[in-house]
Amino acid sequence: MCEDINDQRPRDEAIVFSIRLGSIYCFTDFESVPEESVVYHKWFSGDKFRAEIKLNIKPPRWSTFSKIRPLKNDKGPWRVEITDQQGIIFQTLRFSVTD
Repeated sequence: MCEDINDQRPRDEAIVFSIRLGSIYCFTDFESVPEESVVYHKWFSGDKFRAEIKLNIKPPRWSTFSKIRPLKNDKGPWRVEITDQQGIIFQTLRFSVTD
């Protein structure tokens, strides 16, 4: 989780983000990609599903990201589930949005 992406790399990684930033990014780096496939970033505010971003990845290594723009009422705990096409969770990233 980071505040921005610069030259295909995360910038200012954090677990707490100010609502004033405007955008929050989820950066994912896959070191071993055997074949072209799809992953998803599933964004949740608390337990409320907010967005599902489909991302294509390619061999042999691939980096990608998605972002969300939280609204003023979106303060509190968030998470991003990184999954495959079958919904198997590779990783869950947790963070918070504050004033």
